[in-house]
Amino acid sequence: MSLVQELEVRVRDLPNVRYTLGRDSITIVPEDRGGFTISVRESAGPGRRRYRVEFNRWHAAFETRSDALDCVAAGLSGDYRLRVMQRGGRPFRWTLEGYEDGLWRVASTVTRPLHRFWGAREILYLKNRLTRPIKDDA
Repeated sequence: MSLVQELEVRVRDLPNVRYTLGRDSITIVPEDRGGFTISVRESAGPGRRRYRVEFNRWHAAFETRSDALDCVAAGLSGDYRLRVMQRGGRPFRWTLEGYEDGLWRVASTVTRPLHRFWGAREILYLKNRLTRPIKDDA
């Protein structure tokens, strides 16, 4: 079973979860505007499979299925949140934060190099709560 098929089996029966399937991808839609979209794409390379996980525009590539699955599980549960920075109402920086030892800690950041630097700055925090947290959440 592929990772995409496994994810579909896991989210199929969750309440309030909507998703779309592609040939080698799955996109899980947030429950409301306070959450973020999760997309997973699976690709085959010479002798191995690769996995790309996206939370809105933040993204990471994984060599192992288990690492990609852990990332998706944390994104669904609320153990991760996405800090989105925008200028003039347009997002340009997405920072993934993980909840650890009672604090939100930066995991990684993706930035669009060309953006409206002259607009008013705003920070949004997006968080899914589609499954129960893996760790205690505050």
